[in-house]
Amino acid sequence: YMMYHLTQDQLAHIIFPLGRTYKKDTRRISKEKGLPTYNKAESQDICFLTSESSYVEFLRNHAPEAFRSGNIVDKKGRVLGQHRGIPYYTIGQRKGLGIAARTPLYVTALRPDKNQVVVGDNDDLFRTRLLADELHFTDGEAPAEEFRCQAKIRYGIKVHDCTVTLERNGRAVVKFDEPQRAITTGQSVVFYDDDRLIGGGTIMRAL
Repeated sequence: YMMYHLTQDQLAHIIFPLGRTYKKDTRRISKEKGLPTYNKAESQDICFLTSESSYVEFLRNHAPEAFRSGNIVDKKGRVLGQHRGIPYYTIGQRKGLGIAARTPLYVTALRPDKNQVVVGDNDDLFRTRLLADELHFTDGEAPAEEFRCQAKIRYGIKVHDCTVTLERNGRAVVKFDEPQRAITTGQSVVFYDDDRLIGGGTIMRAL
């Protein structure tokens, strides 16, 4: 997934020490060799954090200005409540909003420029199109100005059929055949041709 950033020259020099060894076998071998990390918990957050326990704590220490309280609004701009700071929220989040509503509410958008968290119904999370920039293709160039492929909008999910259309400003519009849930600004959208990685880019916003 994240290897779409790499060039052919970089890929030609990569060596994966574990090869085809599965994680469970790596842990077993580590235990047999007496390595103290054989049963260490897996990293589910930013792996380079040491003293801080989470990315939220890291941001609190290094970017405290991001933790300004602000309004939680619906898609029409009506104020429904207050948030504790945008870093506490992610697209698709349901719990911890602190809003009483007749139907479940989800975070559908984050607006740092207005310091707003936007909420809506689950249906509001589904979009078929997104805009991406910072494009990179592993072959050095895109297959065509418009091409069919499969793509995923985050790690750990299945790929979905889509059409990628390049724009002259270095951006691309990705149109999925089926709606995708919780397209998130800043995540990577990565393109595949069956099991071959083509490239990818950074999601600017859902369209």
